[in-house]
Amino acid sequence: MLQSIASQLSEADAQLIEAYQLGTPLSIYRLKPGLLLLLHSIGFIITGCGIVQFVLAIIIVFTRWNQEQPLGYILFSILVILTILCLVMGLTILRVTVPGARKKRVVVCEQGLFQSGKNLGSKEVAVARWSDILAIKRFFNEYFIMCQGNRVIKFETTYQNIDELVALVKTHSGKA
Repeated sequence: MLQSIASQLSEADAQLIEAYQLGTPLSIYRLKPGLLLLLHSIGFIITGCGIVQFVLAIIIVFTRWNQEQPLGYILFSILVILTILCLVMGLTILRVTVPGARKKRVVVCEQGLFQSGKNLGSKEVAVARWSDILAIKRFFNEYFIMCQGNRVIKFETTYQNIDELVALVKTHSGKA
């Protein structure tokens, strides 16, 4: 089983484990597949709305509808702005948010854990050794791992098996 977990790690993960001397990886927790599917769907829907609005704008230009209506230019301008917004938002979700969510994970090792993921193109890594953990707090749908040095690692309930992950952290850190 440990061999299969090690094979799921990227080269960067293996380097982090070695650099922070976290020992053998025990388990990996990723975001729930349903959340990834939802993000993907929202991105496609918003992009699709932008494309439909773009087609409507082209039809309006060719039929000269905007010249026959008293507020035609204003409506056409609003449609163009909404089209641009939908395309930018949809493509941002599909090209930035979804890939970042796919890479977000928590790797639990013998000597500690690290959370890695991408938010808006920047690589974020939070590392905690078991001895550094001071407390584990829950606030609504998030868990906060309080560490020495005023560091906080946040786990959303969007991780697969979040209860198992928190129980594992409590057990290894002795904060059960």
